[in-house]
Amino acid sequence: MEPGAALRGATFSWKKLLLGIIFSQLFLILVLYQIYGSNSFSYSKEHVSDDIPRSTAVFHHAYLSEEEPIIPDTPVAPSQTVLVLNGTSNSPSGPEVDMRTVAIGMGLTTRKVKDLSETFDDNDELFLKTTFQQAFKDKFLSLVASKCPKESSYDIHFITCSHHRSPAWAQNDAMIRAYLMNMAYYYRINDDTTIKTRGWTEAFINKLNSYDPPNVGVVGPHHSGGNTAILTYDFVNFRHVEIFGFYYPRVFRDWHGDRWISEVYKPGRITKLKNMLLQHTMGYGQRYSAHRLAPAQVQGQIAEDKVNLVKYLELMEKNKEIRPSPGKVIAMSLHSAWPNTTLGVVRNALLRRLFYPSWTLRIYVSDDLTVPEMVLNKLRTLGAEVKKIPNEISSLPAEAWKYIVIDDPTVEKFLIRSTTSRLSSRESSVVNKWLETDSPKCLHCTRDHPSQAPLPLTDGAFGGVAACFREKLDGGTMAEAMLKYSQSFTVQDFLNGFIWMKLSDSALCHDSVSCKRWNGSAPFPFLRQGASYVGAPFNAMEVPVKVPGVLPGSTPDDCNLSLS
Repeated sequence: MEPGAALRGATFSWKKLLLGIIFSQLFLILVLYQIYGSNSFSYSKEHVSDDIPRSTAVFHHAYLSEEEPIIPDTPVAPSQTVLVLNGTSNSPSGPEVDMRTVAIGMGLTTRKVKDLSETFDDNDELFLKTTFQQAFKDKFLSLVASKCPKESSYDIHFITCSHHRSPAWAQNDAMIRAYLMNMAYYYRINDDTTIKTRGWTEAFINKLNSYDPPNVGVVGPHHSGGNTAILTYDFVNFRHVEIFGFYYPRVFRDWHGDRWISEVYKPGRITKLKNMLLQHTMGYGQRYSAHRLAPAQVQGQIAEDKVNLVKYLELMEKNKEIRPSPGKVIAMSLHSAWPNTTLGVVRNALLRRLFYPSWTLRIYVSDDLTVPEMVLNKLRTLGAEVKKIPNEISSLPAEAWKYIVIDDPTVEKFLIRSTTSRLSSRESSVVNKWLETDSPKCLHCTRDHPSQAPLPLTDGAFGGVAACFREKLDGGTMAEAMLKYSQSFTVQDFLNGFIWMKLSDSALCHDSVSCKRWNGSAPFPFLRQGASYVGAPFNAMEVPVKVPGVLPGSTPDDCNLSLS
């Protein structure tokens, strides 16, 4: 059968379904893997055929296959650029035309393209069919083979998107996946677009590298159509995701993301290249109902993230010469592919550099392969240790796996933390208060939310001196203690019925909610800022998860060190 024959038949059936499909967003993700020498590579007729029309090139962002080598964290070679094609199942152009524009766009700027990935809504009746996916793949590979350099190689991945009518969220999903796959540069553009200038990849990368520090900022083309006062097409380095934890803030479902990225990098870190021309044709019209936000809400998000950018740059400069110590370990358990935990632990690996630069992050996992290898590889790239748990403790709750860090004789100090909470300056400040004495207490803990007040210890909110803990175990190990404790083992019961009972006489716990209720309590060293607290849970998109219990407007007087 001719490549694409099944696609044409499927397209005909698909058109009949249009009235039944209210909205469906898909993303075609292109990964451009470019081979660079010491100089930027220029294009000639052997790279781009003259007969390629300057037609619509439809991009957004993308990611690399797992078989590719991991890019070192620093420095990063500017060899991998990520683009994503944005279309909809009710696009007037149809899937065949969109695929043709993809092939044209790839021919404009690269010698080797590795992967194409397509994300689509989980209610898209067409792309849920494996027969259509295969037909789509066959047709696409046939097109790119005829339009792109012969040395290129390709593959296609199909990824379901679980939210609907939210193109900015889907764009964010694609960019985060690109980050997990160690892609270096990301480009987000619209599908109703005509790229008019060759060599845009090199030009954008060179400009990003000219910033100080390099690759912190945004760049885009000079475009006609749409809002020309801002960058409606944005090209960034992976540092963008590392700084903010997302590509666009979750508050933006469709609109405002381009304004946010244009404003957050001002002044001095945003450039519109006048010699890189692009036309926003707006030929398809608007295919979704915009979720408009009040100007004050948009400006508030911009202001908050401008502050976060400044703090990031200050801390990275301050910590640049500090290396993590193998004797100081932050321990976490990772036991599933749930995005709240996988993306949470990756985010914490980044935050460790800011708030715990002299500590090592260690992740305990099981041997059942439930955690995607892509995530584990990313953690290793970010400098985290990934440790397999021994089989004998596999029956224990996953939250308890991280406690065996205490049994490691090379560990001097340890912190037990959760993948769904976030390392923070508030937290590291009280940890430093604990460690600044000549003889730190054996146990350190925090209580910073009303839900943490009823019990002396909470999982993910304590740490200690490892040798002191081992002494309290009377010659045994933490693994043995947990296995012997109870057949109906629960983490909270073990923490408060075993660990607290053995160590409460040598504890220092910074407490902003229960104050002097528990032995060893000490006031927090500073007032609370907003609604933040140590141990607050977050979802995969860096949005705080609400926990029952109202935070006090300010720290109670007897819990506040500045008033004691």
